[in-house]
Amino acid sequence: MNFIDNKFRAVYISSTKRAAEINKPMAKLIRISNTSWQQPFKDRKKELHLWNTQTEVASFCKLKNETKRLLNIRFEDRFNIDITQEFQITSLTQIYFPKDLQDKIQNIIFNNPESYFTVTVLDTSETLYTPSDIKWFKSVTNEELREAYLDFDENTFVLNFPNKHKTNILSPNKGEIILIYQKVNGIPAFTHLVTPVNDTLVDTERINYRYGRLVKIIAKTNRNNYINVSSTLWKKVKLSGITQGNACKIENIGSAENIDELQLNIWEWFKNYFVPSERQSEAITSSIIKELELTNSDVTGKEGELKLITHIVKERNRKIVIEKKRLAVKNNTLKCEVCSFSFIDVYQSNFIECHHITPISQSEGIIETRLEDLALVCSNCHRMLHTKFNGLYLSIRQLQIRLQNICRQEK
Repeated sequence: MNFIDNKFRAVYISSTKRAAEINKPMAKLIRISNTSWQQPFKDRKKELHLWNTQTEVASFCKLKNETKRLLNIRFEDRFNIDITQEFQITSLTQIYFPKDLQDKIQNIIFNNPESYFTVTVLDTSETLYTPSDIKWFKSVTNEELREAYLDFDENTFVLNFPNKHKTNILSPNKGEIILIYQKVNGIPAFTHLVTPVNDTLVDTERINYRYGRLVKIIAKTNRNNYINVSSTLWKKVKLSGITQGNACKIENIGSAENIDELQLNIWEWFKNYFVPSERQSEAITSSIIKELELTNSDVTGKEGELKLITHIVKERNRKIVIEKKRLAVKNNTLKCEVCSFSFIDVYQSNFIECHHITPISQSEGIIETRLEDLALVCSNCHRMLHTKFNGLYLSIRQLQIRLQNICRQEK
């Protein structure tokens, strides 16, 4: 074989290897639930900007080409990367990672081929929960095992009540969260956050716990990672014997002081235990808390913080916000309701923000957001609506008047 033949052979082998690398199937995506999957790093050589979506999850969550979706990207705890933001879905139903994120994860991915990150689609739930929705407390037990509701994987179950409390079973409303307390391995612990699914009394035909309520799980621990009451702010609350299996409103527990702090504290303890279908609530609330820590010096004390968090979460209900903007575009009214600024006129963009017109001080207890509850505002006016003036938040009309007075003074 002459020199030319050897050179041709070398080029052929090299190109064949490259083709094999390009066509080599990437590590299989592992479906975790209807809204999340695991992305292994194995076989990822250099491309970090495009990542495939898991077929079944993409179908369930309706991930469509050329759209933006709210996703949570969470690496193993040792890497301390947990990102929640809107990501672009490309024409091939892939997720596009922006350059700053690529740079941040490059060394982790190439140096840890055995690891992975988890993708969760967050904007699939129509209901967003906040710490202020934790309204009820209930102790539970199992007559035989002593521990209850820890040995199943379903997202719903019947929460049983003693027969003597039948009349109170329907007291918690849909959307209100019940904090479950029990002893695990003999240790007082919190194990679940649940909320009623409907307003129906369930007859389980059990002798002493005949009636119950169908609830869905918001967050759940197990025997190995339960939340020890003594590690939380709730250790100061006298929990034993309060409910005797009944659901008790937290505000009615005599030893429960600073309820806002208790709600925020237990929410934080459950942070890593939200079920995939409810991760949107945890992720959005966490991002708002971080945002407020960085940008809002007007929030003083846990009470003010919790009310503002609840208010902003209602503004970020993706489904109702999209419909509000759609109607504004259709009616040619997509402009700030305070200052009349139009992103369409200035930037040729349909951008606008939504503000919940219910006063922040009254945000708690409002479960459903309607179209008429939202106002369209520009970024500057929205920031001012979340800023206190002389200790009070302004309404849309009050901010309009304030702006008009400033304009008159400048003339």
